[in-house]
Amino acid sequence: MLDGIAQNHQSNMVVVRYHCWWPSSSDPFYTANPTENAARVNYYGADYTPHAYIDGLIDAGYQTGTWDNLATQRASVSSPLTIDLTGYYLRGSRTGSIRAHITNTSTGVVSGVVQFGIWESRCRFNAPNGETIHNNLMRDMLPTATGQAISIPPFSSVDTSRTFTVSSSWNPDTCYAVCFVQNNSTKEIYQSGKVWIRDLPNSGVETAPIERPMDYVSLSAAEPTPFKDQTRISFSLPLEGSVSLGVYNLLGARVRTLVSGTKPTGSHSATWDGRDEKGLLVPGGVYFFELKTPFKSLTTRTVVVR
Repeated sequence: MLDGIAQNHQSNMVVVRYHCWWPSSSDPFYTANPTENAARVNYYGADYTPHAYIDGLIDAGYQTGTWDNLATQRASVSSPLTIDLTGYYLRGSRTGSIRAHITNTSTGVVSGVVQFGIWESRCRFNAPNGETIHNNLMRDMLPTATGQAISIPPFSSVDTSRTFTVSSSWNPDTCYAVCFVQNNSTKEIYQSGKVWIRDLPNSGVETAPIERPMDYVSLSAAEPTPFKDQTRISFSLPLEGSVSLGVYNLLGARVRTLVSGTKPTGSHSATWDGRDEKGLLVPGGVYFFELKTPFKSLTTRTVVVR
């Protein structure tokens, strides 16, 4: 079931699994790293299997038939962060490094914990439930399951990296690195990124981020800015999808909706006349345009002059 859901949401979801010490304490995927598996299972307070959490925030329980719909609903929620991963993998020594460029595209500070890890798929084991191929297995949290505290101001970025080693018992061609930022209080995962180890260059030089549909979403600066009567904002989409373009004030309140609905691939634009939803002129000051798409959310600012 989870493999099918992962396939359906491969453009907007990263799947990770943690194995438990029940119903079998001899589960080889648990015993391969019992400390970090147990740490993550206890973090969520899970006490049965299967047990899914979507973005850490939604307890999807054991009813696998609901998981896909819940994942679809969650995918429509925009994220305040973007994560771009780069790195390298030295095949001779089976060592490498992953660097995350994390950007806060929202109007507020985003605080949480950044986590890195290595996961492996296509592992063979004749499990008691009849499954023989196992995917998305946590192999190693980098450096531990505790993570690193992080706080990113609005429209700012941070870079952080981890070194890793691929064990001789793992297949590097089916391993991938993951980075995610999580709120330890609510358990919400704000954003995640994934890169296959096999796609990393075999050198100590990092390459450009792996291209994904979200890399081709763009939001231009409003023209003119500052403005008094009217300004135009342009954006582009790599694929057809649901789009919301809104105007927000410094308090984060939505002032006006400019675009809401499905838009085709390509370039689009909208104009704002400096009025709110009631048709009233807004006060002079700083305002933000936020573009929300299934692939990525972006923000840019403008200034109204009165």
